[in-house]
Amino acid sequence: MNKARLRDLINKYLNNACTESEMSELLELFKRAGNEAEIKSILSDYWTDLSDDNDHRVKELSENQDEWFNEIYSQALHQEGGYESDKQNSVTKEHRIRYSYQKRSAEWLKVVAILILSAVMTIFYFSINKNEAAQEVAYEQKISGPGEKIRFTLPDGTQVHLNSESKLLYKTDFSNNREVHLRGEGYFVVAKDEGRPFMVFTEEITTKVLGTSFNVRSYPEDQQVSVAVTTGKVALSKSEITDNNRQVVLESDQWADYTIDSHSFQTGSGDVSYLTAWNEGVLLYHDKQLSDVAIQLERWYGVTISFENEELKGCVIRGEHRDETLTNVLNAISYAFDLEYRIEGREVVLKGGGCY
Repeated sequence: MNKARLRDLINKYLNNACTESEMSELLELFKRAGNEAEIKSILSDYWTDLSDDNDHRVKELSENQDEWFNEIYSQALHQEGGYESDKQNSVTKEHRIRYSYQKRSAEWLKVVAILILSAVMTIFYFSINKNEAAQEVAYEQKISGPGEKIRFTLPDGTQVHLNSESKLLYKTDFSNNREVHLRGEGYFVVAKDEGRPFMVFTEEITTKVLGTSFNVRSYPEDQQVSVAVTTGKVALSKSEITDNNRQVVLESDQWADYTIDSHSFQTGSGDVSYLTAWNEGVLLYHDKQLSDVAIQLERWYGVTISFENEELKGCVIRGEHRDETLTNVLNAISYAFDLEYRIEGREVVLKGGGCY
């Protein structure tokens, strides 16, 4: 989820500036599991700001908010059509309340809007949870710790290799759809099934395939999400729903980087082995700054690396190591830059005069 986009949409809604498509996008974000905490946090911030400026009005309205919540929530409980019907009732209730307070100030209307937006969110999450409970959906997750890589097979026969510090969440029943949620990096060899596409969701992008092998890298601290295809074809799209949301299609030996800040894709073709080498047990870094290599080594060996001289971070290096120990890798780096290192338990300290 793009948190900045969510906050922007809520702000537009509270200022009566949402277009029809933006309102649809906001409601769609409300329906997604995992967004509840962030939505509540944003609404809480607005509520606090308004409470400071309109204390007596907020107090008066707060005394009646449970009644309004209960009325809207009760409507949702009696609906058989799912969240779409609930959404219509919520919007109708919102218009009635806004009309009844049309002579109030803009700040006052924001207070009302926050209450209604909170009620809409409650209805959506009730509908989602009710449907999932009825289906008795069971989830499983696989987690690889620092310095650990794990291999396993999903219920449909798809093979997965998780890199260090990664997590994959998936349903134990793939009979209706094949969807997994990735945090970190994973290599997938997807079992072919033309009737049910295989979907990999990360926070920023969605990867859709029918049968292929590809790599997805999406660590929370990185500024990019990378996808590389070794065989077959995949389609990428932004997880965020927008009017100009387009698909990027990749075939064998093609890659794409999605830059989070600019919300844009950059694609290329050629040798993608530098993106998938880890799957073969090869630690590979080509023309990377030592600061980035250090992060790679931390995940690969489960250590923490620090620099006594900050100038070392900008040194550019390349290297390739297959099944090497941490000591051997550090020796190679030390030789390249005439630096020294010391290992204290799980901590590594690099020191030296800088790049030469």
